[in-house]
Amino acid sequence: CSSDLEIVSLESLTNLNVGHNRLSDLPWMSLSLLAELRSLAAPNNKLETASASALPPRLAEITLRSNRLTGDGGLASFAQLATLASLDVADNGLTSLPQEIAMTCSKLSRLVISNNPWSDKKIAKLAEGQSEQAPAKAILEILRKGQSKRQLKAELSQAPKQRAPPPRLYQAEPAAAADPTPSAPSGGGKKSKSKATAAPGASTSRKCVMISRDVLAIRPHILMAILHVVAEAEEPEKENSARRPFVFFPEGSKDTSPGSFEDAFEANLGMMERNIDLTTLGSDEATTAAQAAAARLRAFVASQTRIHAAPELGCKRQAGALGTHNAAAVNWPLKFHALPHGQVKFSPLAIGWMESKGVTSAAAYASEAAKGKIAGAAKDVAAALQKPAMALLKLPLCPHVADNKGVVLSVHPLSNGWETRTTADARGGLLLECSSATSEDRCRKMLLALIQDAIGLIEGTSAETPADAERLKQRRVRVLVEPVDVVYEWDRSNVRAEFPSYDELVSLPPLPEYCADLAPGPAAAGRSRSRSSSAGSSSSSSSGSSSSSSSSSSAGSQKQ
Repeated sequence: CSSDLEIVSLESLTNLNVGHNRLSDLPWMSLSLLAELRSLAAPNNKLETASASALPPRLAEITLRSNRLTGDGGLASFAQLATLASLDVADNGLTSLPQEIAMTCSKLSRLVISNNPWSDKKIAKLAEGQSEQAPAKAILEILRKGQSKRQLKAELSQAPKQRAPPPRLYQAEPAAAADPTPSAPSGGGKKSKSKATAAPGASTSRKCVMISRDVLAIRPHILMAILHVVAEAEEPEKENSARRPFVFFPEGSKDTSPGSFEDAFEANLGMMERNIDLTTLGSDEATTAAQAAAARLRAFVASQTRIHAAPELGCKRQAGALGTHNAAAVNWPLKFHALPHGQVKFSPLAIGWMESKGVTSAAAYASEAAKGKIAGAAKDVAAALQKPAMALLKLPLCPHVADNKGVVLSVHPLSNGWETRTTADARGGLLLECSSATSEDRCRKMLLALIQDAIGLIEGTSAETPADAERLKQRRVRVLVEPVDVVYEWDRSNVRAEFPSYDELVSLPPLPEYCADLAPGPAAAGRSRSRSSSAGSSSSSSSGSSSSSSSSSSAGSQKQ
């Protein structure tokens, strides 16, 4: 949570050197306000990525020599710099260079890449004999053409064999034109620049969120995943999508028919919304279920609050912001983009605001939140949103997620939208998202922490009674995770990130003992396959019901 360097006031600054300062990141948002900055040098620090949320508009020289950059170092963010003429990334741990800098940085004439473990032999050879002038032309030509066929063939021959799908992987039904054999996510979870057919391990039927150019300059990191709650069907011959298990009470009914139980469950949640004490109405199976679902939703919200506050995770929303949604209310594909604050119209999650205002602009809502007071929100919630609101208003554009019908799911890093809110009666699954202005890795850590908490919450550690735990076992309730791709809006075949990766899925807690014999994916769902398959459409399709669940407020409404 270290504060940015106090440099914003230096409006006429043209050259800045912050070398030898043990910096682990750079204050890109502050730097982007220096309109006259031409040269930035940050050698001999501890930078692990150069990914920039925003850049000074006239920056021409960047020196990141002797840091801790690995992979492609996040250098793709520099592709937005049409003025970039010199880039020095020598003495790091880089293995590749992003193709974007060769395609868009037309003025780049000097590119210093020596002393890095390059995976491409041609680039490695150029790096070995590089002169002090370090002309960029030959390197950029290699990047434009891609890897040599010989190098690509050698890498493919050394690639590991297809790995078994992780136990927690939810595999969507393949689209009609796709390979009918589902596959696990790739191992790295990093950028994939190939536009050819999917490599072994890549999904051919994956939901996606499209990231726009404008948001790359404001808040460039976002990851998503879908949390599916799968259970055996009560009456397989009568199963349909409406009978998917309740996320926060997948145990279902023991003595009542599914239809009657669900009606009574919803009725009880309605009474709770009106602040009516259910104990005055008597106690039955549906009453207990509604109370348990509301309590679990509150615990789920508390988990998000904890993750947001943790210094090593959300750092009070300064490092990253989570959002969760009723997956059935989302229409795919999604779009992460940025517009002027006044043009972003949405229905904020705060109940009091919704009752009095309804649809409003992000500018109006953030202005209220920046005062530390939000109608209908608890004081601690309003206080927690004050600084994120102030930060949002300082941005030149407002980053937000919208679905295929234009419904705003979330305004980052401030609030989720009302239409897709997570409720106590959510069915089948939840969409989880996390964005950051500085770090994709932080998004991964925050989402993994939330998924792990959700698994413990849903699979029985919070079962109210031994009978509930037994029902979980009888229905073989388990939590599976469906990866989501982040792609470029202007080139959807170009995958910027995926979450979770193969290794991240493997790192999740094992399935419950009663599910030890199940393989991952819809095939493992057995009789519940018909219930879960509707969540698995192609990333290019528009799927998902447009209707959202109704119960939220007193049952424990979730806030981003």
